Amino acid sequence: MASTDPLRDLVERITALLPAGGLALPDAYREELRALLQGVLARGEWVTRDAFDAQVAVLHRAQARLAELEARLDALESAPSSSDPA
Repeated sequence: MASTDPLRDLVERITALLPAGGLALPDAYREELRALLQGVLARGEWVTRDAFDAQVAVLHRAQARLAELEARLDALESAPSSSDPA
């Protein structure tokens, strides 16, 4: 059964990737690796998948609106002005 501590699970997965001697890492080294990983992860600016997906949706709507406004601007710029002398 997997541990409820994701960092401990990550440490176990990393040590499993080490050569056969790595499987016998002393607990002190495992805890040091866990502390190192926790420090690295704590410095990151992480968001949930839901928050990320929401921001992607906002970005797509903004890009669509920008394309629409650029098309309108192009149409206005290419239309003859009523104040131009003919």
